[in-house]
Amino acid sequence: MDALIATAMLFLAQAHVPTQSPWYLTLYTEENPPYSFHNPATGEIDGMVTTIVRELMQRTQTPYRMEILPWTRAYHALRNTPKSCAFMVDRTPEREPQFHWISPMVETRWHLFKRPDTSASFSQFEEASSYQIVATRGFASAQWLEGSGHQNTLLAATPSDAVKLLYRKRVDFWIAGAFEAPLIAERAGYPAPASALGLHAVTSSMACNLETPGEVIDTLQEGNEDMAEFRDAIIRNARER
Repeated sequence: MDALIATAMLFLAQAHVPTQSPWYLTLYTEENPPYSFHNPATGEIDGMVTTIVRELMQRTQTPYRMEILPWTRAYHALRNTPKSCAFMVDRTPEREPQFHWISPMVETRWHLFKRPDTSASFSQFEEASSYQIVATRGFASAQWLEGSGHQNTLLAATPSDAVKLLYRKRVDFWIAGAFEAPLIAERAGYPAPASALGLHAVTSSMACNLETPGEVIDTLQEGNEDMAEFRDAIIRNARER
């Protein structure tokens, strides 16, 4: 991410807090199109999942403010800020006890991506053991990759940095979600990568700090379940574009 844009984003927050409200949720997200991103045309935080979250907050009448940060900072803030949530967070067994969950937001699958002019493909992950793979630091996919015992791993600061390393032939493969990978590549000026291997199905969700009141979590989860049709329509429209 360009340093100037990243710095500006640290100060970008959008508040929807009634003046009479004694409390509100702080919602953290990151620059991760098409799910969430800073829209330079409007100056607002935009994106597919951002739209879903805003609708959820409105339907449940939950006061909030929204802030966009680099992912490692957003995740750190989530872990250390009471009454805060973050989206999107991949819901993994390791993370399960660390947060309350508003789930699901988006169902996706990690893939091992390659440059489209590369012929290599695999039937199982172990076949990629001799190749260098890039993942995004702090992402669940990076944690899974490191935990797999793969020895030739490179961590990038952002998804955009990761795809650049792939196309500049600094790495052989890139681990990312099936839906967002082509869009990340497009925004970086590259063609869509090809899948060399489908990996794990994952549920991306909104994770909330454990000090968030239980009644708030229950209200948000119930609201999320009630808006399944809305969620599906937003996701379907985004995938058809």
